[in-house]
Amino acid sequence: DGIDFRVQCHSTWTDEPFAYGYNEPILREYRKRHGDIPLAQMDTNRLAEIRGEYFTRFLKQDVGMIHERGKHMQVHVNLDLVSPEFTHRINPFTYPRNIQFDWRTWMSFADEITFRSLVLRPAELKSHATSRQVIQAGRQAGLPIHFNRYLTQAGKDFAALRGEIQAIRTDGRFQSFILYEGKRLIGPDGEHAVKLRDRYGTMEQWKELTRENFVTARP
Repeated sequence: DGIDFRVQCHSTWTDEPFAYGYNEPILREYRKRHGDIPLAQMDTNRLAEIRGEYFTRFLKQDVGMIHERGKHMQVHVNLDLVSPEFTHRINPFTYPRNIQFDWRTWMSFADEITFRSLVLRPAELKSHATSRQVIQAGRQAGLPIHFNRYLTQAGKDFAALRGEIQAIRTDGRFQSFILYEGKRLIGPDGEHAVKLRDRYGTMEQWKELTRENFVTARP
C-alpha cells in the first residue's frame, strides 16, 4: 500500500548516543546560522533542530515520489520521544539522539499516522496531555491514526490483550490496533505450518473478537 517511516529502530547502537550528529554538513549549517562557534560550545538543542529539519525535508521529498506511484505514506509519531516526562525512560540504543522530530509538520503531508509508545497503555491515552495533542492534530488533519502495541506489553494472556483492543476500538479516535511482533502470537505447529500460541488465545476466541469489533480491511 505504501511506505511506513519509523524513527525507532535497531541501528543506533553506540556507547555515546549524545555524541552523535556532529557530522560536517550539520556543523557547517550550524555555524552558518549561529556564527563560528567552537564545537565544545555548541548548543545541543540548536543542533537537534537542524538535524530534525533535514529529516523532515527528507520525508517531504519522499512523499512526492510515493504519491507519484499512487501509494500512501505513513509515519510513526512516538509519544516517548515527544513527551518530556518520558525522556528518562527511553532506551538510548533504539532511539536517535540529538534530533528533534517535527511531528506537527509531518501531519501536513503524511497520509496516515502510527501512534506508538512503550510507556502508555490504551486506558491512559485520554488522560495524557501530549497524547491528546497528537491525536487531536491528526484528526484535524483528517489522517487515519493507528495504535501500535507490543504484544509483550499488552498483557500476559488473551483476556488482557482483548481488553486493550476493545479499549482502542471504543475510544473512537483510531483506525486500527496493530499487533506488533507477530512471532509472539503465532508459531510453528510441527507440521510445516503455524498455529496460535496458547498464551494469546484460541482461533475461536479471535474469531469472536473479530465479530465483536467489526474489524474490516481498508479498501
